[in-house]
Amino acid sequence: MGESSLSNLEQRSKALQDEIDESDNFAKMKTHCDELFHILTDLSPSLSPYDKERCQSRVDFLLKQINTKESSASKGSKLFQFQRKPRPSKKVVRTHNATQDNYQKAITTTNEQIVVTEPSAVYEDLNHCQVTTKKEHTIEKAGSFILRKVNNTLVRCQPLAFETGSLFITDCERSSIVCDLPPHNAVQVRLHNLKNCKLFLLPTDTTSKQVVILENCTNCIFHEDTKGRLEIKNFTSLNLTEDSPLDYKYESYDI
Repeated sequence: MGESSLSNLEQRSKALQDEIDESDNFAKMKTHCDELFHILTDLSPSLSPYDKERCQSRVDFLLKQINTKESSASKGSKLFQFQRKPRPSKKVVRTHNATQDNYQKAITTTNEQIVVTEPSAVYEDLNHCQVTTKKEHTIEKAGSFILRKVNNTLVRCQPLAFETGSLFITDCERSSIVCDLPPHNAVQVRLHNLKNCKLFLLPTDTTSKQVVILENCTNCIFHEDTKGRLEIKNFTSLNLTEDSPLDYKYESYDI
């Protein structure tokens, strides 16, 4: 019963995360989040303290995302609108700025040096590339940076091009990612389905830890210098009693 309910909570949490990424129906999302809180309340007596804290953290984080996205939408911002776009056919390289989304996209790009020029950018299907921000560029108030299906690529954003927003990295392998993050947890960082990646994510302030959400990541290395500066919430599996050493570790390496 407990295991089945925990599995149900995990599945519904993932479904709500997808809904948050793709939908603007805030009333519906809040209803689904309330349902998760009720499930968690009923389930709590059968959970270990570790699982209870992990589940509570995830549901709290989902609610925070809903409230943040709703607040941003009311101001005309689209910081957390991770909508899936129709994909062009393979072997097409395209980069453009769209007025509606302030959206920059690169498809099936190999051996290229890419400079991030917009505060909100999406890059997909990169292989053996370098992605960097300008050495001198205007830091915008809000933005988002999304990487999908990036392999064998160096990403160096020092700093990010915005003060508040989101950093979302998914389906990446054997890549090195270096980001200087704004202070006070102003950027939501979510890493999904990363394999054999090296990560140097460092907040510019020393007074608070940066929360990093980890989902389904394998053999990832966070630089030793960031230890103590990050609060990693591993949501790979809610029913684990401890983090797997195969998910991530801290280790020194040349940046």
